[in-house]
Amino acid sequence: MMQQQAQGNQLSIILQNTLCPMDNIRIPAEAEVTKLLDENFAQTLIELSKILSTETEKNEIRQMSSTIIKNMIGNVKYKEKWFQLGEEIKEAIKNNILSTLASEVQAVRKAASIAISGICKIEIPRKQWLNIFDILSNTCQNNNLYIQLSSLTALEYIYEEIQKEDIPTQTVANLLNTYYSLLTRDNPDPQLSECTLKSIEKFLPFISDFIDDKDSKIKFDNLIEKYVMNSNEKIRQAA
Repeated sequence: MMQQQAQGNQLSIILQNTLCPMDNIRIPAEAEVTKLLDENFAQTLIELSKILSTETEKNEIRQMSSTIIKNMIGNVKYKEKWFQLGEEIKEAIKNNILSTLASEVQAVRKAASIAISGICKIEIPRKQWLNIFDILSNTCQNNNLYIQLSSLTALEYIYEEIQKEDIPTQTVANLLNTYYSLLTRDNPDPQLSECTLKSIEKFLPFISDFIDDKDSKIKFDNLIEKYVMNSNEKIRQAA
């Protein structure tokens, strides 16, 4: 336990150095991160995900941790290494990242959403981690506003990374129902309305088959049009 904690502390220092504007400090730190990934890919990713989920860690270090997770998993050099990891290890990494969606810091919540989308980019086309849509559908209806917002943002980022055929039809239907539920709430939080609309915008390519029917299209259009008339400028723009 103490050894793992020491490794985490050392990694935090290295990540801090990767943010340094001085080349003689930043470049060796970046090389050290690559070395750690090459030597122990699994443990390094676990430690990065722990740093991301630690509220007492510096925000910029948590954001850097997320960036490295996304970039390394998507890197052709490490992509297959990810798929070779045991399910328990991948689950631990994912759970650490998902827990960060509850962070009080908006930039960190965004960082967690980015890391999630990075994993989805390589897993979902292989029909893996498809339950992430059920997870996020549930959490975007959580009582905690931060979790709601970050879950919607995560969905938004995921849509940008995948293709229409990557999501099963029933999953698309479930997601659409979730958005209907959010948009038909009485007196929703303005941030939630804006975030929901932004997420739906990225979701549009996936639902063309569902709103092809005239009645369905009218129902959907009317729902969005209501927000075009909203008194909040940001909500109007999103709508």
